[in-house]
Amino acid sequence: MPQFDLSTLPSQLLWLAISFGILYWIIKSKFMPKMGITFSDRKIRFEADLVAAEKAKNKAEAVERRIERTLDKAKKNSMEAYKKAEEEIKQSTEKKRAEIAKKLTKKLQDSDKKIAKFYEQSAEDVKKITKDIVLQTSADLADFKVSDKILASKI
Repeated sequence: MPQFDLSTLPSQLLWLAISFGILYWIIKSKFMPKMGITFSDRKIRFEADLVAAEKAKNKAEAVERRIERTLDKAKKNSMEAYKKAEEEIKQSTEKKRAEIAKKLTKKLQDSDKKIAKFYEQSAEDVKKITKDIVLQTSADLADFKVSDKILASKI
């Protein structure tokens, strides 16, 4: 094999060095500047994206804090409204309960008066009926009339 022939080794090494030199020069002069520009653009874009991401994160955190404050304020307002409504309902209920109690007390007093009046009327009616019965019975059985004075004292 000619590659392993020692007599051609110096010539192969020379052409190897020349080939690598030319290849190195082509890569360095043509491809490396373009790759450098690409890497530089990528780095700039990456840093810009990081800055934009940081701004977006800060903005999202600010929005989140604003939402939390709004929610806290809404909770506070709703609790205040709930307590106010509860107090109004309690006052309204107490007022209606007092009105109903007052009406019921008046009706109870009126009923007590009617019952007392009815009782008095009934007592008078019983006395009158008793008086009539005694008068009639004494007149029918004993043939005499009892005086109103005696009858009033006994009944």
